[in-house]
Amino acid sequence: MAWFKRFYDPIILPDGRKLLTLRDAAEYITALPKAEHDAADWQVAMETLLLVAVRNGPEMLARIAVMKALNRHAPKAMISAPTGIAPPSATKPPLGVGVCTGTRATAPSMNP
Repeated sequence: MAWFKRFYDPIILPDGRKLLTLRDAAEYITALPKAEHDAADWQVAMETLLLVAVRNGPEMLARIAVMKALNRHAPKAMISAPTGIAPPSATKPPLGVGVCTGTRATAPSMNP
């Protein structure tokens, strides 16, 4: 098992401590109070840590799960669209969606 696998970017806790490895994150989760530890986001984070450690998965997957659990009480309003990007126009179809003209293209005939 790769419990000493390091996060590419350390996870900074609210109190300023850093989680550097999968083991650090697992120990942090197991030290949480039972009510917090039993929350769904923390259970997902722990399961993800196990999968990454046992199956040699990408550490970013575990980092995302732990960060999501750490920020589960953050207000949703903090997540916003980047500035300077205009919303999509209602008159244009989304990228990758063609406009149907009602006509059907036919394949060229093989007979001369």
